[in-house]
Amino acid sequence: MRFGSETLLLIPCCAKKRAGGGPWDANLPAVADTFDSETYDILISARRELLLTIKELPAYSKGKYAKNMSIALGPDFGGDDGSGQYRPALERYTGSLYKAETNWSAQVAKALLNRTGPKLLIQSALYGLLHPWEPIQDYNLQTSDIPAKTIWSHKMPCLLKAFVERMNIQRIIMYFGGSTTYFRIAVQAVKPLLQSVKLKEVLHYNVERGNAYHTPHNHGLILLRDLTGKETSGYTRPINLRKIDVYDVYTIERYNGHQIINAHG
Repeated sequence: MRFGSETLLLIPCCAKKRAGGGPWDANLPAVADTFDSETYDILISARRELLLTIKELPAYSKGKYAKNMSIALGPDFGGDDGSGQYRPALERYTGSLYKAETNWSAQVAKALLNRTGPKLLIQSALYGLLHPWEPIQDYNLQTSDIPAKTIWSHKMPCLLKAFVERMNIQRIIMYFGGSTTYFRIAVQAVKPLLQSVKLKEVLHYNVERGNAYHTPHNHGLILLRDLTGKETSGYTRPINLRKIDVYDVYTIERYNGHQIINAHG
């Protein structure tokens, strides 16, 4: 299946990240480049508010979250602290989706050079929406964590609407686990776009009998196929392409009534 530039592919960030990095690189692309100044301010203000909130809460700044105290208030949060260490998002994230195939990130990066192909954004617990090559710092936060869930549930509809309108998006495809907070936030954000007919359709790849490994792994493979137009192998679960119903997050009908991939497992 091949999609064009009117399609936006949405993928999640992941808990596994490569540490370290270098200084901020203003020449790398960022999702803010596609926003007007008002929407950019909303995004940066939300990121900053979330960062300051988690630094003040012991539940999100100690133990496994301790690394959050080292996040600098740099340009990625509307600040001027130059002490942060950055890596492009595609290089920072190292979970199953981002390692679904050898040189996955490099293959994705190459595919994104095709301007007639689909757009790709990462839905991040700390950053909201990210361009794949946007420089980000190391952090530990889940979208299901209350501070992240609260702020992005409120801000994501505005941010996604601005991107859809600016980039003339007609279709959104989601590569999220169907029971995840990523999925719930994204669905709530696309509903008004469907109702106002700014989007023609929103689709979701559902991995049957998925789990913390099989779901992102299979999503990574199918994403690569959708970006490059080339079939790949290694699927470990059947995958259904489903159309999102605008009225109920749990009412999603089978798209074209059949599985698009018959995988073993």
